[in-house]
Amino acid sequence: MGGAVPHRPSDPRWSEGLAEEGVQRPPSPQSSGRCRENWLRGRAQSGEISDTTSSWRPRIIEALDVPWVVLLSMDSFYKVLDEGQQALAARSDYNFDHPDAFDFELLVSVLRKLKKGKSVKVPIYDFTTHSRRREWITVRAALASAHQGQPLPKTLSVLENTPQVRGMHTIIRNKDTTRDEFIFYSKRLMRLLIEHALSFLPLKSVTVETPQGTTYEGKRFHRQRITGVSILRAGETMEQALTAVCKDIRLGKILIQTNHDTGEPELHYLRLPKEISEDYVILMDSTVSTGAAAMMAVRVLLDHDVQEDRIFLLSLLMAEMGVHSVAYAFPRVRIITTAVDKRVNEEFHIIPGIGNFGDRYFGTDGPSAWCESDGTDC
Repeated sequence: MGGAVPHRPSDPRWSEGLAEEGVQRPPSPQSSGRCRENWLRGRAQSGEISDTTSSWRPRIIEALDVPWVVLLSMDSFYKVLDEGQQALAARSDYNFDHPDAFDFELLVSVLRKLKKGKSVKVPIYDFTTHSRRREWITVRAALASAHQGQPLPKTLSVLENTPQVRGMHTIIRNKDTTRDEFIFYSKRLMRLLIEHALSFLPLKSVTVETPQGTTYEGKRFHRQRITGVSILRAGETMEQALTAVCKDIRLGKILIQTNHDTGEPELHYLRLPKEISEDYVILMDSTVSTGAAAMMAVRVLLDHDVQEDRIFLLSLLMAEMGVHSVAYAFPRVRIITTAVDKRVNEEFHIIPGIGNFGDRYFGTDGPSAWCESDGTDC
């Protein structure tokens, strides 16, 4: 089974309003940033099956050193034989190649979970007893393990963890914080985050004359426009901080929702200002765990000819997984946040995290159809 293999399909024709094509959450980073499930690839092998012939499989993965590839064998999914079948197997009369010899229900269940980026347990088949061993192996999905232990990318910038920043994080992470306090301190952090992000814009040297008749050597933003794009709904909370420090800034919005029937995230709404291709775009979301929604949004911006190195992804809180995923898919996108948490659990919640940002900010109980990165990131 192959993990998320880098793939660049033809770009969809996005238009303002509803997007017809659904885009799925990627369990591991992809070079194009398109949000697709893991790929499954099958390989048939002739010859006798045994513990010895199957022992090379884990060695292949170890030698490849490609953490987003998982290799499964059909050997693991043989059914447990009853006494009559065991007697046939002892005489080499049992047909292990017949479809009925395999537990396809278990196989399909395992593959579906891996495609969705989940870690699963896989049985180990004992060919001497023709039964499953008591110990099952855990196959960790590429999304959860592909970048563990790797240094954070150079494109990441984290706001300095001053006592003030640490104190504000303590307040908004506290589950007992009131909604008013949560909003107040979130806004303070957003303002600091925006100011920090603006320091990465290109500046040119200028000389101005002061009221005292002397000169001052300063810096000025070099003319290009700035556009803010929020990933709804929680990313929209950052717009006020952006407009407070950037005069006459243009705004756009992207809405991503989960298909209730398939459980897959889809791009439903897109509104971008005209002639955005030469702008510096500040892409805003409250939290980024897996990076799926952020990569979908970046891909949309690239489809509208925005230059990759002019996209700034801003978030109050990110997980290391999401940082690595975005940086792997889009190595020239600048990633800016106030904090990075190390873990994401099997439900793709950031740990220790901040909870569902949108629900805490707006005072709502988020419906299951929402697919925003409020701690789950699709």
